Amino acid sequence: LGFLARALNRHPAHRDRVVALLPGLRGNETLAETKPGRASDALTRVADDLARTAPELLPVYLDECCRILAGVGSDSYAVRFFERARAAEAATPPADEADVVEAHLRLPHGARPASLTRHHTALAARLAPTDAYRWQRRLLTTWCESGRRAAPALAAGLADLAAAADLTPGAGTDPAERAADERAVRAMLANGTLEAAADPVWTALGPLLDRLGREDPEVRRALVLLVPEPARDSAKAKAAAAARAVTTLAGIGATAPFT
Repeated sequence: LGFLARALNRHPAHRDRVVALLPGLRGNETLAETKPGRASDALTRVADDLARTAPELLPVYLDECCRILAGVGSDSYAVRFFERARAAEAATPPADEADVVEAHLRLPHGARPASLTRHHTALAARLAPTDAYRWQRRLLTTWCESGRRAAPALAAGLADLAAAADLTPGAGTDPAERAADERAVRAMLANGTLEAAADPVWTALGPLLDRLGREDPEVRRALVLLVPEPARDSAKAKAAAAARAVTTLAGIGATAPFT
C-alpha cells in the first residue's frame, strides 16, 4: 500500500492531517532527486512537528520519508528516517506488525540498520512470546527472500524468541507452523544468513536442520558445502566453526566421505 492508504487505514480519525501531508511529501520527493539533503531537512521539520502534535502518525510518515530517500540513492538519510520510525513505533503502540515487516523492504537494498539487532526485543516487549517469535520469523524470511544482505542479527533474535516461547523450530504439530519454520531455514541458507549466524542459532535450529538435511536433497547439498563463519579471527573461533560444521554433517548423516 502507498502512504495515503496505509496512513488512513491506521489513523482514519486523522484524515485531514494525513491528506495535508501529501503535497509536502510529493514536493520533497521531487526535490530529493537533485537535492536530497534539502529534502531530508524539510521532511525532518515536518516530522518534528508531528512528534509534538500527532505522534501516532510519525511511524508511517517516517517510513514514507525512508522510501523517498532510498529511491534516490541517499542511503544514510533513508536509514536515519527508518531508525527514527522504529523508535516512534515503540513510543506510540500498538504497532502494525505487517506494516513493520513491509517497512524493512523500503530500506535501501544494501542497508543493514542497527535496529535489526534490537527488533526481537521490541517484539518481545509488545507481544506474547509465540506471537513475537512468529513475527520475527516472518521478517527474517521476508528479508532473506528479498535477496538482501545476510542478517545474522535477525537469526539470533529468532533463536532468542524461540527459547522465550519454549519452542523448538520445526518440531511443532501444526503443519503451517512447521512449513513456516522450514521456509525460514531455506531462506537463511539461500542468502547467507545461516552461514553468518552465531552458534546459538545453529543450536536452536539443529533439530530442524538435521531433519531437512535428511529429507531434502537441496538442503543437504547446501549444508554439506556450508562452513559457519568464525565468530572472531582466532584459532579457537575457527576451530569452533569447523566443529559446528562437523556436527551438522553428522546430524544429516553426511559424514561418510570424511571418515
